Amino acid sequence: MNIGLSDVVHKYFPDVVPAVRPVFKDISIKEPHWLAGFTSGEGCFMVRIRKSSNENNLPKLEFIFQVTQHVRDRDLIESFITYLSCGHLRERKGGSAVDFFVYKTSDLNSKIIPFFEKYPVLGAKSRDYQDFLSIISLKNNSSHLTPEGMEQIKEIQSRMNTKRID
Repeated sequence: MNIGLSDVVHKYFPDVVPAVRPVFKDISIKEPHWLAGFTSGEGCFMVRIRKSSNENNLPKLEFIFQVTQHVRDRDLIESFITYLSCGHLRERKGGSAVDFFVYKTSDLNSKIIPFFEKYPVLGAKSRDYQDFLSIISLKNNSSHLTPEGMEQIKEIQSRMNTKRID
């Protein structure tokens, strides 16, 4: 929550009057396009490649949809769970941020992907989303079981999110 100027700053700017900020009681998502737009700016479609923890020694793919906000917006982020009927909340160490994330394959396939197919994200995030879908498709076709397929997945993953240069 914005609590105004610190004492040190207020000392040098005594005439600054804090703006009155409205308090919103109903923090719920009413419009799906809003959620898609919010995700375009604040969301993340992630693919993690983990080392195998079983005897077949095949890498494990994890698919994650995530939105992170300052902890003051916890109520808003909690409303994602209600609106999308899936996901979890996690407060970061230090308590400054809260993450909404969906990693269950069934929820990604039955709720998240259909939502963003109907209400697409825009801008660079749309390219990340398309890469996310491409890797899911490769996994569904068992491409991740071959060295060539894993190389293709790693190549796509290497250009996603903060690594994107196009």
